[in-house]
Amino acid sequence: MVTDVFGLEVQRGLAFVVQDMPRVVESRIHVGLPAPDAWRLRCNFDLEKYIAALGNRTLTLIEEETVCKGRDEEQTQRLVRCELVGEHLGGSMMGAITSKDLVSEISSSFYSRRFDEDHGASFVVEMLKVRIDVHMKGHQWCVPETPTSCYLCTRIDLTVRVPGVGALIERHLERQLRASHAAFPQHASDYLQKQEETSVRAALVTSPPSSP
Repeated sequence: MVTDVFGLEVQRGLAFVVQDMPRVVESRIHVGLPAPDAWRLRCNFDLEKYIAALGNRTLTLIEEETVCKGRDEEQTQRLVRCELVGEHLGGSMMGAITSKDLVSEISSSFYSRRFDEDHGASFVVEMLKVRIDVHMKGHQWCVPETPTSCYLCTRIDLTVRVPGVGALIERHLERQLRASHAAFPQHASDYLQKQEETSVRAALVTSPPSSP
C-alpha cells in the first residue's frame, strides 16, 4: 500500500522528521497559467514522465490510490520508481557506485482540487539499491497571482551525510533542484504544445476528405 510506504503525515508538508538540520531549498516560480490549470499539470503523471525523459530518467508508476473522488478533499497517494538512463556519474561515484545503482522511489500525496500551502503536495525520496545517506522531503503548492497566472512554490529539506563531501553534494543537488523548478513552466508549455499537435494530427488522419 502506498500509505504504508509513505506513512502519511501531511501537515504543512511534514512527511517525516530528519534529526540533523537540513539544507532548505525554496523556490517561487512564475507560471503563465491559471492556478487550477498549473496545478493539474503539476499532478499529471504523463507530464512528469515527459520531463523525466528529458533528463535521461524513466519513471514507473508502482501504485496509486485516490480517496474522496469528485470532492474538494480528493487526495491521491502515488508511489513512483525512478531509474537513470545512461551514465550520469562519468562511470563511477566513490569508486563503486554507478548510475544503475541510483534507483529511487518517490512517495507522494497531493490534493487534486486544492493547492494552497496546507493542501498542496508532499513527497519523500528513498534510495533503493545502495545505502547512500541522503534524505529528501518536499512540499509544493500554488499561489494565484491573476486569473491567468500563478506561482508554483516549493520547499525541500535536503540532508546528505557523507563524511567530508556531504555539504558539497548538498550544494550540487540544490543547483539541480533549482534548475528543475525554474524549467517547469517551459516544460509544461512544450508538453501542452505536443499534446495539441498530436490531437491535430489524429484529427487529420481520422477526418473524411471534404471532396472526392
